[in-house]
Amino acid sequence: REGVRLEDDKAVAKPELKKEFDERNISRSEMHRRTGISTSTIGCALNGETILKKNADKIAKELGMPTEKLFTITKNTAPLAPKTIREYHVFISTVLTQAVKENIISVNPAGNADPPIVRSKDPIYYQQEEVDAILDALDKQPLKWRTLIYMLIESGARRGEAAGAKWKYIDLEKGTWYIACALNYTKKRGIYESLPKNYKKRIVNLSPETIALLKLYKAEQEERRRIYGSKWVDTEYVFTQNNGEMMNPNSITQWLKKFSYENGLPHVHPHALRHTAGSEMIARGVDAVTAASILGHSPATLLKTYSHVLDEGRDKADEVRFSVLRHRSENKNDPSDNVTPTSTTE
Repeated sequence: REGVRLEDDKAVAKPELKKEFDERNISRSEMHRRTGISTSTIGCALNGETILKKNADKIAKELGMPTEKLFTITKNTAPLAPKTIREYHVFISTVLTQAVKENIISVNPAGNADPPIVRSKDPIYYQQEEVDAILDALDKQPLKWRTLIYMLIESGARRGEAAGAKWKYIDLEKGTWYIACALNYTKKRGIYESLPKNYKKRIVNLSPETIALLKLYKAEQEERRRIYGSKWVDTEYVFTQNNGEMMNPNSITQWLKKFSYENGLPHVHPHALRHTAGSEMIARGVDAVTAASILGHSPATLLKTYSHVLDEGRDKADEVRFSVLRHRSENKNDPSDNVTPTSTTE
């Protein structure tokens, strides 16, 4: 039902916020020092993006103004999504099934519920002209981000796998990337390393263009290491923060959102880049087993995820098969003209 969510209220800055920052000559780092709010969150607020109301309250308090004067407060009162409801039902039912086994209760009441039907959605992916527009816009971006997005586009890797890429797993001579780990983030644990999803380690080949970018970026990173000196944090990761520390994988999504807005592109999302790689492989006839091994899927999951591309492929296959008869009919009369009626005695 509406209002069932326990999410915190959200806030979107009004133009007055940026005006106050400019007039008072307050930088993001200064507001971070005063409030403890991250500079990225403050940047989101100044760019008109949604932040938590509690952070908006801190900013407004520091500026000595009512929150409502600087922000529009929003609350998500929408019911939970069908997929979320089903996941809760599965969890509750599993717990109560165990309770029945342990004779704590006699019947699992969750069995009487009717969870909603979840309609699977086709994955979002980009057409070739959209990819071209993304690549054109990337030409003007910092080398780090240009290299990272190139790797995402052609490998179909997850954003956490890109954030967890290590130099020792990239062979610049052979042009390969061994995807053996990923970075994740939670509020409780912070940034931490894990195995790829489903524990599927794999090797993908990288194009000469991406390898060339990696070589340039490695030289740039070495120069940054020299400049930072003792303040440099030595990690094995390819893509890091400016001082060498691990990069939050969420920052990839945030950067792409800003990149899309500034270049007039439809929202570019890292998972859509992954789906683009998968869709292109299937559409161009790569077999399911090979495509699944590159993406770190099982073949069954791949066939389910990209069923829309397979349907398009069947349409093309029909057209090819039908053309065999069509070609003959174009050079002769309608084949039905030459059909001899079946004898009624047969």
